[in-house]
Amino acid sequence: WVDSCDEFKIPITAAKAQEPVASYRTSKGQHPSQSNPGVGDRPPDMPEYSYEAFVDAITEFIIADDQSLNVVENPHLRRIFMLLWEDLKDSEIPHQTTIRNRIKEIWDEHLASLESEIKKAVLYILDCLSITSKIGWVTMDNATNNDTLMASLERELRAWGIVFDHVENRIR
Repeated sequence: WVDSCDEFKIPITAAKAQEPVASYRTSKGQHPSQSNPGVGDRPPDMPEYSYEAFVDAITEFIIADDQSLNVVENPHLRRIFMLLWEDLKDSEIPHQTTIRNRIKEIWDEHLASLESEIKKAVLYILDCLSITSKIGWVTMDNATNNDTLMASLERELRAWGIVFDHVENRIR
């Protein structure tokens, strides 16, 4: 019945069934926590092949497994890639510079998102405490990210009609 559930993509969720199902899957050479494996199925979030998807997959592997950027230069790994896709040429496999640049892009995107979320959180807290219009000075150290936060806070407060200067209202 486990094979039938997997074939028809019916999840097995009963708590009491988890251990026997895991044992059964292990006996069949499958990962015990694998649900609805289906023979030859690709993970549902697996994109179609493109150079960008290939770069992203290598980047995710390096980040998730804390690998050196240099791992992509390893001739054995490059041979594995070429083994998996017969038409792939070594020149089509990204090098560490490409991966480094992609990691930087991902970090910059994450940082921009994080900056936006922190700004929203600070303004939300100030508003909940009803002290937004009462801000006098903000005490911070000299970290450059605090400069960015103060400039952003000034823009937001001025948009609300509150006089605030990111330099004058900061105590270092």
